Amino acid sequence: MNFPTREAEESILLHNSDDVCQLTRLLPVLTRSDIHRAMSKGGFPVTGGIVKSVQPGRDSLLIKGKADRPMEYFSFPSQDRPYDFYMSGTDGSFTITVPLESEAGALYVDLVALLGSGQIVSESENVSEVSIPCEIAELPGFVNGYLLIKDPMDPGRTDWLGLNLFAKHLTDRILSRICPQ
Repeated sequence: MNFPTREAEESILLHNSDDVCQLTRLLPVLTRSDIHRAMSKGGFPVTGGIVKSVQPGRDSLLIKGKADRPMEYFSFPSQDRPYDFYMSGTDGSFTITVPLESEAGALYVDLVALLGSGQIVSESENVSEVSIPCEIAELPGFVNGYLLIKDPMDPGRTDWLGLNLFAKHLTDRILSRICPQ
């Protein structure tokens, strides 16, 4: 890259150096910030739209967003798709209501029922081969096909990273099914 003067080049390099120094001072703030909780309230992009919020309740998870290609669409829960989905044909806003399960103070999502894609490997053993996204399957809260959202041992903590990843994958799957690009 050619600079008009040596002073201009030095000025730009000094500015870049100052930026790097300031960023290193911000890193401790990031370790104390719950970025994934902020994303669940502020939104994040998905294929074919944006998730605007992810809100866990006592017995359901509410995912709200906006699709790039609006169409009037509503689906009721079924065995294959155990969630409600509604999209407005006017503005593309959508709501996904996902059932949550709870037991002994724990709150969790059945990922096999919601994201699993595969077939039964052995009918005699009633074992299903499912495909859960690796980034979710590698989370500490992923156990036996379930994603632990609230742990009774740490009731004040919510797994926002896990919720956001789940919301992203489920939303991607739904939008690609009804609004293929």
